[in-house]
Amino acid sequence: MAILEYKGYQGTAEINLESEMLCGRVVGLKNVVMTFEGITVKALKVAFEETVDDYLEWCKEEGEEPEKPERYPWPEIKMSDIPPLDEDDEVITDPVELQRLIAEQSL
Repeated sequence: MAILEYKGYQGTAEINLESEMLCGRVVGLKNVVMTFEGITVKALKVAFEETVDDYLEWCKEEGEEPEKPERYPWPEIKMSDIPPLDEDDEVITDPVELQRLIAEQSL
């Protein structure tokens, strides 16, 4: 999973194998759900930015204060923090499992 950033908002970028589309959602919001999709990476980025812009424009038109996103806790990992592998170490290639393990380590 990749993270997109625009105007202080973060969005996920994922592949939907069933629909063969790239899709995502804006993260870090409690009361607003925003999703977007595209058929190319460029289209996905444009859709993300348009989604954020549309939300901000709607808030302006309605006189509402836009919800400020909480920063999603993506831990920063430096290569120097990663110990070398031993022969019997398990290599994790599943990105969801890897993200879960990283999140556990950063607590």
